[in-house]
Amino acid sequence: MTSISELTSLQQTLNAAIDVFKAELAAQGLDEPSLNISKAHPIDDINYLPTPAMHEARRTALASLGLIKSLIQPQYDALCASAFMTLESAGVRLAAEIGLATVLGDSEEGLTIPEIAEKTGVDGLKLERVIRLLITQGWYREAKPGYFANNRLSNLIKKDQPGYHLATYMNDLFNKVSASFSEMINHPDAEFRKNNDPLHTAFQLAYKTNVSYFGADGWLTKDPQEAVKFGLAMGAVGPTSDPGVAADFPWEEICRGKDGLVDVGGG
Repeated sequence: MTSISELTSLQQTLNAAIDVFKAELAAQGLDEPSLNISKAHPIDDINYLPTPAMHEARRTALASLGLIKSLIQPQYDALCASAFMTLESAGVRLAAEIGLATVLGDSEEGLTIPEIAEKTGVDGLKLERVIRLLITQGWYREAKPGYFANNRLSNLIKKDQPGYHLATYMNDLFNKVSASFSEMINHPDAEFRKNNDPLHTAFQLAYKTNVSYFGADGWLTKDPQEAVKFGLAMGAVGPTSDPGVAADFPWEEICRGKDGLVDVGGG
């Protein structure tokens, strides 16, 4: 049997997955999604449930793209991208905090930097650099030279969307905690290094506290507003799995004869 290269195999796998994805869209009477318009696509709806074939095609395509990137991208480019990737998440958080997506609204033509700066109160030169960085990563778009608008990705972080809370509160939390992750694993104190309880994590190091994040006496309990922010942010995490979980399990059968069902969390 003739073997094929990794790159050829991935190319064929990617093409096949995209063909299935497009066929599933067509079967539902849906246009292909685009990053060049401000309007959301029907598959962006928080309650949208893809068919099993579309779900698998998405997973396969994204997995193939990731491996293709690893094969093709120069190694030092990959290393630089890894080191600087925090700038994207910081840019997304800034954009959400100043309400950039809300300011841009549904306009297809977009707004100029001076217009955006006036509405957000942010320096135009600094803001343009951030917006152009985000555009390279698929957030926002330049509708025409000098005019910036939303796309289907940036729509998620409008202030009236659950994604806003993920892009602000949870983004900030994870960036601070991840900065202390290496210190947690390789802590100078040997006792800290080998301890696996919830009081010896990157969270305590980042926030300089001796309480756990969760729990009866934890961070979220001591500050109810933090718990509210966490709950709102989780509202944007749910759509990654909730529609499928609700549809794929025989809940009526599982719950028959029971008073209720409790999700205790914990991962």
